[in-house]
Amino acid sequence: MLRPGLEEYALISKPPEPSDQLHTRTEESGTKILSWAIAPLILHLLTLFILITALKSYIDGHDFNLHSRTALTDLTPLQSDITTAVSSCIALIRSFAAMWSGSMYLRCIFILMEKGGISLQQIDSLLCWKNHFYPRVKLSRRIALVVSIILLLSFPNQLSGPILTGSITWFSSSVLAREDVTYVFGGYAGDLRNKTFEDSFPFNFSTVGTVYSVLPPIANGLAITAWRGSRNDSRTMKRTIVDIGTVAPSDIPINSTLNNATLPYFANIKLEWIKDPISELDPVVLQSYRNISDWNPFTIDGNRFAAPGTFAIVPDDWGVVSPPPSYKGIVNETRNIVGIFDKLFFGELPRNIGVHQDLYWSMIYGRLTYVAGVAECRNCRVSSWATIQNDTEVTVSPHNLTAYALALMPKVGAMMAIQNTVLPNPLNNLDEYVTELFIRSYGASWDLMAIGTSEPHTILQTNVQIAVSTSQAKVLWWRVYLWLVLNLCLTGSGLLFLYIQSLCVERLIGNPFMAALLLDTTDVHHQKDRALCGFSTLVDDDKGFGYLRLQRTDEGHKRVVLE
Repeated sequence: MLRPGLEEYALISKPPEPSDQLHTRTEESGTKILSWAIAPLILHLLTLFILITALKSYIDGHDFNLHSRTALTDLTPLQSDITTAVSSCIALIRSFAAMWSGSMYLRCIFILMEKGGISLQQIDSLLCWKNHFYPRVKLSRRIALVVSIILLLSFPNQLSGPILTGSITWFSSSVLAREDVTYVFGGYAGDLRNKTFEDSFPFNFSTVGTVYSVLPPIANGLAITAWRGSRNDSRTMKRTIVDIGTVAPSDIPINSTLNNATLPYFANIKLEWIKDPISELDPVVLQSYRNISDWNPFTIDGNRFAAPGTFAIVPDDWGVVSPPPSYKGIVNETRNIVGIFDKLFFGELPRNIGVHQDLYWSMIYGRLTYVAGVAECRNCRVSSWATIQNDTEVTVSPHNLTAYALALMPKVGAMMAIQNTVLPNPLNNLDEYVTELFIRSYGASWDLMAIGTSEPHTILQTNVQIAVSTSQAKVLWWRVYLWLVLNLCLTGSGLLFLYIQSLCVERLIGNPFMAALLLDTTDVHHQKDRALCGFSTLVDDDKGFGYLRLQRTDEGHKRVVLE
């Protein structure tokens, strides 16, 4: 007899009567179960292509700030932001992969138990090491083998993350800020008809004594400033600028751009070498390098002293400005050139070039068609702390100092050849060497003249777009594609699993973890006295335990039996 108050409890605790509906699940939607089950696989695939698209469209080749997100006018992420975002996406992709894989491993166990059975050792290997290398060949060899392939394909994506994070390399770069500042610098652009200009720049350099004798070394120093470290930078016009305003060249970051600037312009139109100089050249030209003028680049104080690689355009008179009759600031002519050839310096002499052998030197001759003047450079880039240069095509324009620079350049070129620090590698590179020697010696000579040796100066100014130091991302796409393939293996594994699942009698299990927890394994515990309720790890005596197989009772209840 129950105590008062316990009658209701007794009714609640009483086990239900047997019923045909006892083990029947209701209100479960197969479509909903499938949708929730494959959602991680779909999200994994979508996130893959979202990240690939971001790398292609928003990261590769783009610049990012280094220190402040507002260093530019527009808000720009930091390099660390990009690294964090990519790492976060990889972590998210791995999370989706883990959500799918963890459930798939248990679902594969259910499939193997349904199709033929699986041993405890195989379950342990599958859950711990995510493999099924020893499929049971009893009832369905094909299913077991396919499950092994499914598990093998699902594994590589777990180790693929470092491949993608290492695919992004960073390079120093810069981006122009939209706000600009005014840069003021000095120059000399006098009028040839102005008496002051003629006094400052006489036609005959020798008439001013030692004043002009110091110009070639100074011009050579300007060449070193402009061209050191740029020996292979061919056909580029450069100018060394000197400031007289509030903004110094050193205050302007490298890669900033001047909206408008004037550059020295020298272009070789045609260079051809003379095969028989003795018969083809006038003796005055042939012996021009013997002239005793101090402005002859092949002599110093009347003595022969020059380095191999010294070349010069032969003028009418060394050190004398001699503009052509139609001169208006541009010189376009064909003249003879002469230079010192040395086999150790240039390599073998081409067969189309004849040598005039002197007691000291081997002289070679050629004809050069060239254009000299200046060029108007738009968006002229600051390439060093005191140098600007063009990065696009420019056209020649007239300038009063063109003829003066041409008269000074032979001596400047000789000093450049002696030091050989700002010229291309001459070995087996004669034409390129000579071309760049003329371009750079003319540019340095014009720079010196433009700076001016005396007043009056012309105040020049232009707007400057300041370059902000950034870091540019470059993506190694072969690594990205390798990472994508390894992750698509998981997609292929998932599709193969869904195909195998469609061949099973039992439908897809929505929550395999709950199903495994509630699985009836009573028959297994009763058949073998192995104390499996206290299971921790497998031992040798468990190897002959048998195979676990899924069986459905007449009431629809699923249980695990031992075979």
